[in-house]
Amino acid sequence: MPWSVNKKMNGEITLYLHGFLSRPDSNKGKLLKAEHEKRGLAFIAPELYMSPKEVQTYLLELLKGVDPQKLRVIGSSLGGLYGTWVSENFGAQRSVLLNPAIGNWDTSEIKPGWAEVSGTSKRMWIGPDYLKQVEEMIPNKLTKPSRYMTVISQKDEVLDWRVTEEFTEKTHQIFLPDSDHRISDFQKILQPVMDFVEFGKFGV
Repeated sequence: MPWSVNKKMNGEITLYLHGFLSRPDSNKGKLLKAEHEKRGLAFIAPELYMSPKEVQTYLLELLKGVDPQKLRVIGSSLGGLYGTWVSENFGAQRSVLLNPAIGNWDTSEIKPGWAEVSGTSKRMWIGPDYLKQVEEMIPNKLTKPSRYMTVISQKDEVLDWRVTEEFTEKTHQIFLPDSDHRISDFQKILQPVMDFVEFGKFGV
């Protein structure tokens, strides 16, 4: 069940896509939800504890009837890859990528079998072709890069931030020299992220 401020899917809405084995109500999710509520903006954050192909099917069903020009996407880590997929295949007015997983990971970190979702009692099945399905979602390039903002942690312990920098070089980039993969200090850039989401304004 999606975690949301407003479940109405007509009009402008932000779709938040969490990372691998993360959850919608992580620190970033909570901050984003609260800020959307404060600004009176619709926000929806689904649980994505399924295979990448199932995620694609689920998101297309979830977004049925939504005008792409009224859709904003925020994706973190693997959710950042899912965010690019939504933006490139469904369309979105603006998208924010938070340390997106775009082929810049250590493949040994993703192992087949049951895995626990962080901070919950839930488990997720990782099939033997999970990584292949993920890799098939990586676009060759981002079309209309000006509609993207990319937040890049330069002390990311999970992903190679230099790959992210190169892949997203034509997007609006924010570099965080001392931040980690989770962006533990996300509060510091919450307002710039939200200003881009709501108004298309870029600046820190």
